[in-house]
Formats: sequence, structure tokens, C-alpha cells
Amino acid sequence: PAKPLADNVKNDVTIRTLDSILFYTVLCMLGTEDMALKAHLEGTVIPKMSEAVTGTTYGLYDNHCGRIIHRHESEMPVAVLASLLLHTTDIQPFTEAVSNIFLSHLAEVNLKLKINDELQFFQTLDRLLWTAKVTFRPEEMEKLLRHIILKYSFFAPGGAATLFRKIGIRSLQAVLSDAHLPTIDAVLRSDHSTNNKCQYSGEVKKDTPSPLAEQIVTTWLSSMDSDDDTDMRHSCVLMFPAIATLHISVGSANEAVQHLLMRFNDTNDIIRLEVARMMGMVFEKIAEGKFFSVNGGKRQRDGAEEDAVNEDVHSVATSGVATIAARSIDGNLKNELCTAKFRDIISTFLLHMDDMAEGVGLKATIAEVLKVLKLIDENKAAIVTEMVS
Repeated sequence: PAKPLADNVKNDVTIRTLDSILFYTVLCMLGTEDMALKAHLEGTVIPKMSEAVTGTTYGLYDNHCGRIIHRHESEMPVAVLASLLLHTTDIQPFTEAVSNIFLSHLAEVNLKLKINDELQFFQTLDRLLWTAKVTFRPEEMEKLLRHIILKYSFFAPGGAATLFRKIGIRSLQAVLSDAHLPTIDAVLRSDHSTNNKCQYSGEVKKDTPSPLAEQIVTTWLSSMDSDDDTDMRHSCVLMFPAIATLHISVGSANEAVQHLLMRFNDTNDIIRLEVARMMGMVFEKIAEGKFFSVNGGKRQRDGAEEDAVNEDVHSVATSGVATIAARSIDGNLKNELCTAKFRDIISTFLLHMDDMAEGVGLKATIAEVLKVLKLIDENKAAIVTEMVS
């Protein structure tokens, strides 16, 4: 453009400009139910406006994202927020405002009323977490986790609650992926220090789990056995490596391993395969081996089609599985895997090695995991050899 936006105006989000007002008006029109009109706005009108004003297809987003959020934070339609988050190059400076928008719309949702807008806000948060386009600060992530993600991830009656729970579990999986685990570590350290101080000395009890970590595991366990939702069970199985690195209680570690073993009886062969793969990843870390190499980990739907954006979001390189090579396995969970439940795990593996009907590579994966078990130490190698023979 011949006269680009002056830097002092561009950097001051409190200044309104004529193009920012017009741009916001057009963005609000994206909430229309007319799909043809929406496609025209997204594919033609907005790009042409942006090229005319900035010389680039999405330059208006970079020029005015902060301005629009600053002025319209409390009443911004979900279609506007979703478009800003998708097309703005750098959202990082606005994470506090963005998290506040989500909290204002989702912290107190009456699931007995019409929730179309709230559902779209939750889906927008889910997509944002999966794309890992921003890194929320620990205090922001803690609020999102406590007041939205964990809050709606428990079972509640009704269709609306079920939809919210599905998104909640999927968002929890995103939060426990590589992009956000460092932030979660910081959140849990803060939570541990706050809630585990000795009443008399003020010292932090190091061996006591973080209450928030326990809440995460409780949420995870409650969704692992969702018999009517294959995708939710699949998400929970893929979360196991990340769960294994959280500092949790002996009871939670026991339940985590027990619930995971129960998924070997799942009616879905892909889930059974992923159970073996996820356990293999954790056992290789325990054996200080390299990252588990068996391919897989793709999300499987319950026949429900998602739009292209969602498919793109969930096709991230990790496939929702945290890379735990640089992390430590929780001591209580390691004890459950390698001592308390070790023989039970091998027995379960061997039982499913006899499954002649499976056609997804489960037996080959279990065979690889059994080799990993023998690498842990000589005692484990002897137990595996004894039970296999």
C-alpha cells in the first residue's frame, strides 16, 4: 500500500482506525448461518480487503488483532475470536486477554440451557491448544485447566454435558502433549508448593503429590472406561506416557496401571494396540532405551466427520502422544509397572499373543515390548523368560 499504517498507531492497541472498525464489522458477519456467504467472506472479501490495505492476504489480522481484542474482549462473538486465532501470525502477546475471554464464556456454563455459542468457544480453545500456536503462562493455563478443561471432563447427564466432556478430554490430551507439558510442570510445581507446606516448619513436603496432578489423574481414570465413546477411550490411552511422568500417589498409580490393563479387553483393536504401544514407550524409558519405535498413534473417530481444520489440528506430528524421552517416570507408577503388577502385565501380554483374530499388529507390538521388559534388569529378564517359556 502507498500509505501503510504508521508504527505508532499499529503498536498502540487503544487507537481505533477506520479499517479496524470495518474489519471487525466484516469479521462479525462470519457468524452467519449462510455457509456460502461465510465462504465468500473468508475466501474473497477479507483477503481482498487485507491486500488493499496492507499488501498481504492476512495483514489486517496482524495489524488489528490486539486492537479488536482490547476493545471487544468481553462481547466478542466466537466467530471473530476463532478467525483471529487462526489467521493472526503472533497471538503470544495477547494470551492473558485470550484466556480471559475463554474463562468469561466457559467458567460457568448452564448445560441445561442452549449452549451453541459456548460449545463453539470450547471447540475454539481445543483447536488453539492442539495447534500449539500460543504458550499460555502457568497462571493462565492453571485457570483454563481448573475452571474449564477438568471441570467439564467428568460425566454428567444430558447431551450437552456429553459434548462438553468429549471436548474436555480432547483438550486435556492436548494440554498433556509436548507443546504444553513444560507449562503444566510449572503449574504443578506451584500447586505442590502451595498445598504441601508443613503446618509448623513451612517446608514443602517433597514426596507428597500435587492435588492438581491427582485431579488430572482422577479425570483421566473416569474417562478411560467410557464404554459408549471409543474416541474418548483412545485419547485416554494416548495420554498414558504423559500421565506416567506426573508425580502421583500410590493409589492413583495402582489404578492407572489397572485401568490401562483393562483396555486390553477393549472391543476396538486399535485401542488395544495403542495400550501395548503406550506401555512400551514407558517401559523403554524405564529401561533407559530409545523412544519406542513401533508406528501408529493416529486418532480413530467414532465415524464422526470433523471439518478440515480439526483434521489438520489433530494430525500433529506427535499424534497427541507426549515424547517422554527427556522426562522421568513417576516413582510410584514405576513401582506398579516393574514390581507390583509386573507379572500381571506379562500374563496379560501373553494372553493377547494368542489372539488369532487381531489384524492391526498387536501381537508384533507385544513381542517388541516383551523384549524391552528384558532390558530393564537381570531380574526382570529372568521373570520374562520364565513366564514366556
